[in-house]
Amino acid sequence: MKHILWILLLVVTSITATAQVGVGTANPNSSAALDVTSTSQGFLPPRLTTSERDGITTPAEGLLIYNRTSKWVEFFNGTDWISMIDGSITTSGPAIGDTTEGGMIAYIFQSGDPGYVVGETHGLIVTLSDIGVAPWGCMGTVISGADGTALGTGAQNTIDIENGCTSAGTAADLCANYANTDTGTGVYNDWFLPSKDELNKLYAMHQLALGSFSETNYWSSTEYPGYSTGGFAWNQDFSSGTQINGNGKANAFNVRAVRYF
Repeated sequence: MKHILWILLLVVTSITATAQVGVGTANPNSSAALDVTSTSQGFLPPRLTTSERDGITTPAEGLLIYNRTSKWVEFFNGTDWISMIDGSITTSGPAIGDTTEGGMIAYIFQSGDPGYVVGETHGLIVTLSDIGVAPWGCMGTVISGADGTALGTGAQNTIDIENGCTSAGTAADLCANYANTDTGTGVYNDWFLPSKDELNKLYAMHQLALGSFSETNYWSSTEYPGYSTGGFAWNQDFSSGTQINGNGKANAFNVRAVRYF
């Protein structure tokens, strides 16, 4: 028993007269009640699913967990669970990574976003896998209106592309003609090619290891207006996150469809 206590005191913890606790250090920092020191290991908080987290009764303000559903660290601010990735509120209801309405939730609108409604949950749902590899289409033709970059512009971009580019099998055409059935909730046929900023939200989801994306380029629905020739559109490299405007619309890149909910 003495040997066990000696090992614990020497290697693992040190409790000082001021009730400070040191893990991996015999001299906790004077400003800390708990000082964890290591050069080879990390701190592992409790790991809960969203459902398990929501089962906590009266969580204390400042309570910290790792959410196994959303794949990020969250804390309770006294009212809501807050993501430590982007500061978004994650309390109850749909969460990023949930499968619903024909796909997976990729982004939840925040205050200031188009489509945000106080007291309601809305955002982007993405297909569970790529729906094809295709060119953006109509190389050399300027598509009027298909230059929206922001959240909320992808659907209109896709409509404009379909109206201004009659070629079948383009990236936007694949999305506009896609339909997916979700058992119990119906068929969803309101998919579109995401705008530049919406595509970047998918990349952020990819960084959280959600959504089965490939480490390759994906098309957005945003035409690049910097050239009058109508030869370029925005795409994103999902291996680096780089958004690119210099690839010609004839290039065949991966396609992932999204819809609003």
